[in-house]
Amino acid sequence: MELLAFNTNLYKAIVFVHVFAAIVWVGGAFFFQVKIAQFKRANDNAGFLQLGKDAEHIGQRLFMPASIVVLLSGIAMVWYGPFAFELWITLALVGIVATALTGSLFLGPTGGKLARLAEEKGFDDPGVTAMRDRLVTVSRLDYAVLVLI
Repeated sequence: MELLAFNTNLYKAIVFVHVFAAIVWVGGAFFFQVKIAQFKRANDNAGFLQLGKDAEHIGQRLFMPASIVVLLSGIAMVWYGPFAFELWITLALVGIVATALTGSLFLGPTGGKLARLAEEKGFDDPGVTAMRDRLVTVSRLDYAVLVLI
């Protein structure tokens, strides 16, 4: 006897939740990439300051929950659906975990730290500039991994 008989509607609901959470996560990250490019091109330090504050706040309240939903619903799709843990699925799950950890342990906290440091030392401080550039680079790499997933 099967633990849970396959139900097409349940599977479609799991897929919907997975795709919706991925849209929120990837779309939000895309928005941040657009704002980063806009602020960098305009040399808008005040915009970077606010974006850093927003990254810390939104990361904890939107991106982390969305990434957890993507991960759990992805596992549920494989467990319940017609797939097996093939290499591409395993790599996607590893990528989800990696980018979620990068966001929660580096991007969000560093964005907040950058905002506080910039308010304290000013935007022209070499440490602030170096931190901003490192944050932008890691953010772009993280987004590339997110898109590949």
